[in-house]
Amino acid sequence: MPSIRPSYYDPMLITMSGEMLDVDVCVYGGTAAGVAAALQVARMGRSVVVLEPSQRIGGMATSGMSWGGAGVGAKAAVGGIAREFQQAMAQQYNAAGIKPAADLWSWEPHIAEAWCMRVLADAKIPVRLYQFAHEVQVTGGAITHLLLEGGRQVRARMFVDATSEGDLLALAQVPWTSGREAHDVYGETVAGVQRGAHQQFEFPVDPYIVPGQAASGVIAGISDSVAAAPGSGDQALPAACFRLCLTRTADKCLRFTKPDDYDPQWYELHLRYFATGWNDVFRSFLPIPGDKTEVGTHGPIGMDVIGQNHAWVTADYAKREEIFQAHRRYQQGLLWFLANDRRVPERIRQPMAQWGLCNDEFIATGGWPERLHLPVTRRMVSDYVLTEQDCRRSRLATDAVALAGGDLHHPPCQRVIVDGRVQNDGGLHESLTKPFPVSWRALIPPSGSVQNLLVPVCLSASHVASGALTGDALRMALGQAAATAACQLITADRGAHDLDYGALRERLKQDGQVLG
Repeated sequence: MPSIRPSYYDPMLITMSGEMLDVDVCVYGGTAAGVAAALQVARMGRSVVVLEPSQRIGGMATSGMSWGGAGVGAKAAVGGIAREFQQAMAQQYNAAGIKPAADLWSWEPHIAEAWCMRVLADAKIPVRLYQFAHEVQVTGGAITHLLLEGGRQVRARMFVDATSEGDLLALAQVPWTSGREAHDVYGETVAGVQRGAHQQFEFPVDPYIVPGQAASGVIAGISDSVAAAPGSGDQALPAACFRLCLTRTADKCLRFTKPDDYDPQWYELHLRYFATGWNDVFRSFLPIPGDKTEVGTHGPIGMDVIGQNHAWVTADYAKREEIFQAHRRYQQGLLWFLANDRRVPERIRQPMAQWGLCNDEFIATGGWPERLHLPVTRRMVSDYVLTEQDCRRSRLATDAVALAGGDLHHPPCQRVIVDGRVQNDGGLHESLTKPFPVSWRALIPPSGSVQNLLVPVCLSASHVASGALTGDALRMALGQAAATAACQLITADRGAHDLDYGALRERLKQDGQVLG
C-alpha cells in the first residue's frame, strides 16, 4: 500500500525550469476559483496559465469537501461555471443510475478532479503543478512578472490570486490582515473572541494533566494562556483539518493504521469527554456517492485540529510543511485511536473500526488528501471590506459580482480554560436567511496599490464575514467574475479601479451568474 504521507512542500520535488510564459492572464492557485477563472479567460478568447502549488487541481472540491448540502436559498444563488460543475456531477451519477445524497449536490473527490482536468484540457489551458511563488516584479503600479521557485517565470497583463493563502497578493505588497478583529473595529456583534454554543462542550471537562491540579499543567491541545475577554481581537485562525473521505465497503476500504509518530497524549481530551457520555462522533459523517462519506466535525471534539495553524499565514513553505504534517499526524492518529484504543467506549470504537480510507481516492497517498483545508487565512484589506452588516443585509453593495448564501460558519480557533474547565473559542454557525451581494470592490486591491491583480478567495472581508465566503460554489462564481473583469480590463487597457461595472454585470448575467 502506498505511504500515507502526503506533503505540502518538498523542495526535492520542485523541477528546475527556465521556462518563460507570456500570457494575458496568470492564475496563481488551481483551486475551484482558479479553475473557473482560467476556464472563463479561455472562453473570452484570452491566453491563460494556471499555476498550482499542490499536486492536485480543484482545491477543496477535489480534496475532500464533497457534500454540497446547502439550503435552497444557497443553491438558487449558484450560476455560471459553478452551476455547470454541479450539473456535470449530477449528470455523471444519473447516467450510472446513482442519485447522490443531498439532491444531487454531492460527489466523489476523484470525479470532481476528473471534471476539472477535462475542462482545462478541452480548453487547451496549460497547467503547471507544484509551483510556489517566490517573487514578483512590480513596475508602475502593476505586476509584470511572477518568479516561481525552480526558476520558471510568468509575464502577464492581469494576475488572479486564487490561492487559499493569498501569497501572491502578499508578495505584491497589497494590504492584508489575518486573525479576528475586535467587535468595535467594524461594529460586528459576533466579532473577536467568542465562546458561544457552536461546537462547545456540553459537559464539564477538566483541562489539567492531574485533574483539579493546575500546577500539573494542561493536557495536549489546550492553551495555558489567560482566556481573553469576549469580543477582543487576536491573530487566531479558524481550525484547519483534512476533509477525509471514508468508506465501509470491504473492497474499497483501507483500514486505519497507527502512524509511526503516534502521540497518545493528544487524545486524552477525547477520553475525558467520552466519559461524560457524549456520543455524537458520527453525526458529521456526510453521505456522498460511491458508498462513501465526507467526515467533518460535529460538537467540541473531532477532526478539526484546533489552535495548531495560527502560524500558517506568515510561515515560509518549509514551516508550513511542519504544520501540515502536525495536522496529518493528529488526524491519522485520531482515526487509529477511535477504532483501536481499548479505552475508547465500545459504542464508538466498534462502529469506527468498520470504516477506512478509500483505495480509489488520493491513490498516490494511500487514500489521504493532499490538501489541508484552511477555512480562512489572509484577507485583503481594500476600499470595500465585507462585514457582518453585508451578511445580514443591513448594508447591500450595488456592484455585485456574485451572491453569497448559506451559512455564516467558522470552526473554533482555540481551546482555553474558563473557570477550571475546557471551552472552545471562536465557533460560529448561523444560517443566513437570504443570500447577500459580494461587492466587486472586495475583489480588487485598494487605491494606490497594484491595479492588475484580482483576488477571488482571500478577498477583502472581516473575519466574521469571511465565514460566509468559503464555499467552493461561491469561490467558483468569484473566480469567474474576476476572470471576466480581467479580460474586460485588458481590452479597455484600464486598471481595476477604472472598470466599467455595467459592462461587467451585463457579461456576468449573460454567462449565467446570479446577481440578485
